[in-house]
Amino acid sequence: MPAAEYNEVKSVLASKLDELSAAKDNLFEAMDKENHLTTTIISKEEHTEILSVIRDELRAKSSECEQSENERQVVISLLDNVSSDPSFENLLNRLRSFVGAYVSAKNALTAAEDSYRTTFSEFQSTKEQLCSLQTELRELVEKHEIELVRVREDMTNKQKIDLEEKSREHALNMEALSGELEKYRTEQQKLIPKVDELQAELDKANEEIRKLRSSLTAQTEYAQAANEADAAHEQHAKALASHLDSLKLEHGKCPTRLDLVDAQTSPVRISFTPNSPLGHENGPSTAPSTSKQDVRTSSVRLKKYEELKTSVPPRSLPEETGQTY
Repeated sequence: MPAAEYNEVKSVLASKLDELSAAKDNLFEAMDKENHLTTTIISKEEHTEILSVIRDELRAKSSECEQSENERQVVISLLDNVSSDPSFENLLNRLRSFVGAYVSAKNALTAAEDSYRTTFSEFQSTKEQLCSLQTELRELVEKHEIELVRVREDMTNKQKIDLEEKSREHALNMEALSGELEKYRTEQQKLIPKVDELQAELDKANEEIRKLRSSLTAQTEYAQAANEADAAHEQHAKALASHLDSLKLEHGKCPTRLDLVDAQTSPVRISFTPNSPLGHENGPSTAPSTSKQDVRTSSVRLKKYEELKTSVPPRSLPEETGQTY
């Protein structure tokens, strides 16, 4: 719904609500007046009953007074024909007092009747005003009910129109969204094989990475072990070098030099050659004879050399793993 139309409808509803509030106030005021008039009417009815009783009493007294008046007229007519008499004078005075009382009572009855007529006329006027107010109230209520029904129908029709327009817009939007959703679903179906292929490649790459990590870990451990073995061999070579230096010093101190043909099988052996002075093979050598001390020293050195040779393990070469460092 446009903003201008919404504001217009809102203002119309506000004015109708104000009119309904005013009608409600008028209705309450009329009801108060009706209640007041009802109580007033009830009190006046009671007053009318009292006045009726008083009127009946006054009528009874009036009839009595009329009878007394008739009797007085009879007496007066008799007095015209009869001479005066003291007893008659007393009776006449009593009749005069009685007539005065009758006149005062009649005046009171007339005043009461006038008051009754005034009260009854006021009651009639009040009753007519009440009837007119009730008629106006009924007309006002009917008018406002008709206006309220009209406004309700207008608002209902406008809301139906707005709801239909919004429903059409929503249906169009839903159709557009359904088309886009179907398009995205088709694209998703097309991308699923690619995703599976990429997932397979990713799994393969992860497997290769795992193998490389395992191989790298093994190579790192092997390299560390090789470094430790190199350090041990280097330390042992240094020990052998120092020991060899000490052997050289000891060998330099020897007076004679022995020929060592095969130190492992024959530590000390005198060589015989075809050109020996004796002129035949395997003959005794003409080389100078060695002393027992030299032989013992050579034996000790050869023994130490054998111990060193057996104590040094052969250096292992790196295994072929297919990887280069």
